[in-house]
Amino acid sequence: VKALHDKVCSMVNYDQQNESDKKNHTDISVFLNETSVCEGYSRAMNLLLHEAGIETYYIKAPTHAWNVVNVDGHYFHVDSTWDDDGDTISYDWFMKADNEIISDKAHSEWKLLCPSALHDFQTGTLPKCTDIMGDVDENGIVDGNDATAVLTSYVKASTGEKPTVDVTLSDVNFNGRTDAADASEILRKYAENAVK
Repeated sequence: VKALHDKVCSMVNYDQQNESDKKNHTDISVFLNETSVCEGYSRAMNLLLHEAGIETYYIKAPTHAWNVVNVDGHYFHVDSTWDDDGDTISYDWFMKADNEIISDKAHSEWKLLCPSALHDFQTGTLPKCTDIMGDVDENGIVDGNDATAVLTSYVKASTGEKPTVDVTLSDVNFNGRTDAADASEILRKYAENAVK
């Protein structure tokens, strides 16, 4: 999911000058143009993820579009448009739960949409995204207990034991590994949220 997210973000820039141009609202806009808008980003992501064997959904809100993906049985929102900062790729809107994505008005309501016949692989029911990256004890909050569990699992795994935490939820820096850097990132997020 991260590789395809990053690829789509690197292929185009958001078209600020021509947001309503039809060329930006097609399944192929990301592949044929240097610019696109959220609809183009999300359609491309949906098709690429599906072809890669990843369960994916195209999501439409009144003024925005993005995707929901299934990663190892966990459903997350992925907004490649808002993660494309031009020269850099962020992960501010990557692998988010329902209650995290709604923090912005453009993400406050959504529905499953089949934008063209190429997307008819989507099922009729949109799953809820209840899991939170870093919440390895799955109690609904990311805190020091999660960081401790990730660090403990990392130490055990380094001695050959099986990981004791969910490897998907624990990889908060999205590098494909669960290690001390993930525990540190969980603590950083916990401290950041505690200040708010």
